[in-house]
Amino acid sequence: MNGDGRPSRPFSVTVIAVVVLYVAATNLLRTIQSAISWDALARLLSFSPAYLLVSGLAWSISGTWLVWGLWRGRKWARCTSVLFFLAYSIYFWIDRLLLPGSSIRNNNWIFYVCVHIAVLSYLVWIMSRKRTRQYFGDPYEYRSKNPAAA
Repeated sequence: MNGDGRPSRPFSVTVIAVVVLYVAATNLLRTIQSAISWDALARLLSFSPAYLLVSGLAWSISGTWLVWGLWRGRKWARCTSVLFFLAYSIYFWIDRLLLPGSSIRNNNWIFYVCVHIAVLSYLVWIMSRKRTRQYFGDPYEYRSKNPAAA
């Protein structure tokens, strides 16, 4: 318990917040680099650099907002973190499969699928644990299906 009567942040939630912060920071760098290198990107890419700028900005803003919610234990952050990682996985695959790139870029797709499944499974497991639910303010009571046990 913290001094304010709330449960302390579980280490696993801190790890998730750091990972989300990393995603937000790398996307902020993507946004900045897209703005700085606009002319070069416009010559090199077959699509507009606006895609890189806007998508990077969206992920950096939403990631920063989620980190704040995770760090402060906001109730909405528990479910939002799962949705964030699911949406980011979908975005990753759309980006990887639809945008032009190196012909060997997708040779290790099986590895990436396994990593995404493992991360999403770990995240769902962490967010369903008793201590995590309590940190986010959800009541967590075990209720036996056997009425005689009560």
